[in-house]
Amino acid sequence: MAKERKSHGKPIRYELKENPTKGDTILETADLVVTSVATAASMSPIPLVGEAAGLVLEILTIIQDVQDNKDQFKQLASHAYQLVARAVSACSPYGSQRDLPSPLRTDLDTLIHALKPVRDYSAKKLQRGWIKRVIFRRHDEQVIRNYYNEVKNGLELFNMSSHIELRQGQAEIIKRLDAQAQASSKANSEISLQSPHSPYPPSSVTNTANAYSSPYDSPFGPGFPFNQVSSPHYPPSPPPQPMFNHGDSYNSGNVVVTNVMNSNNDYSNNVHHHYSQDYPRPRRGPAWKQYR
Repeated sequence: MAKERKSHGKPIRYELKENPTKGDTILETADLVVTSVATAASMSPIPLVGEAAGLVLEILTIIQDVQDNKDQFKQLASHAYQLVARAVSACSPYGSQRDLPSPLRTDLDTLIHALKPVRDYSAKKLQRGWIKRVIFRRHDEQVIRNYYNEVKNGLELFNMSSHIELRQGQAEIIKRLDAQAQASSKANSEISLQSPHSPYPPSSVTNTANAYSSPYDSPFGPGFPFNQVSSPHYPPSPPPQPMFNHGDSYNSGNVVVTNVMNSNNDYSNNVHHHYSQDYPRPRRGPAWKQYR
């Protein structure tokens, strides 16, 4: 089975080998992948991407017909393909060329300017006779190496700028999310303060002076400390009275306790039990005599 190709307008016939070389397989695979990329780029609304993919496809097509310095050309084409694939991926989110950021548009222009000399030089090299190819072999290697370094640097710069734009986009998204969270938190706090059905009850600590206009209106009398802060649900108890007053008597029930201080500063407690008429003094009987 034969495969027909043209070079210098003349058809060239190749016999397909049963065991193709590794280089031929790489070229065929790269040609297929770049063709797919070029098809996807042609459907893209961004003309710069389609132009860059078309240049890489032309370079790969020329390399297949180059007899010498094929390895250097393959490396050059591989980096050029990676650069175009990265460009297609970076431009896919944008609907038109006007929507492209300025740095990305600049990178695409740089990519196209780097690929055009490679395409022109490859086509010029293919048109040489075998004598010129032998003479300029060393020179061609140097030129290809320079193009390779230029495309490689362009790929690194393109990846770096894409990462920077990605990080800037992520930082902008995080900033917007933080602003939305702060605004939502502020709105929730304002609603909770203005709502009459707040989950937090009003303060139960009030001042007694606000409840009574004067000390004499207080149910505890004028002697109660009027300015004491207390809860309205639990009114304070009346002030305690002293149990032992010097020279005074405190009546509680039927028991009278009198405190008398003698001249020796010793205290003696005389407790007198006064029984009222309801509890008469028991009469003396047999039981009383028994215990006397």
